[in-house]
Amino acid sequence: IDGVDERLYDLELADYTVVFLTSRPETMERATLNWLNSHDVRSIDRRLITKPHSEQFTKTKVWKACEVARLIREHKPERTIFVDDEIANVEEVTSQLPDVQCFLKLEDAK
Repeated sequence: IDGVDERLYDLELADYTVVFLTSRPETMERATLNWLNSHDVRSIDRRLITKPHSEQFTKTKVWKACEVARLIREHKPERTIFVDDEIANVEEVTSQLPDVQCFLKLEDAK
């Protein structure tokens, strides 16, 4: 995706921590990391979180909202941005976590 790495880098310069949150199962973690690396969108400081086997029957939108909430509790960021290309995931995070800014496109995240 053109410009993704540059936009992620801009967010990191603004003191954001970039976390990739995917509903791919843990068994696909290595393949996902390889894909990110081959597309130059993963740096050593960017974390990948895959969906654990124990959550396989949890709807993705619910799991992602819970993961974002957990990350907020653990890291206590001043501001959180959530970007996802699925409207259902964005709507769920918006409804569960109203203080989180949600976007469907990375270029809209400010």
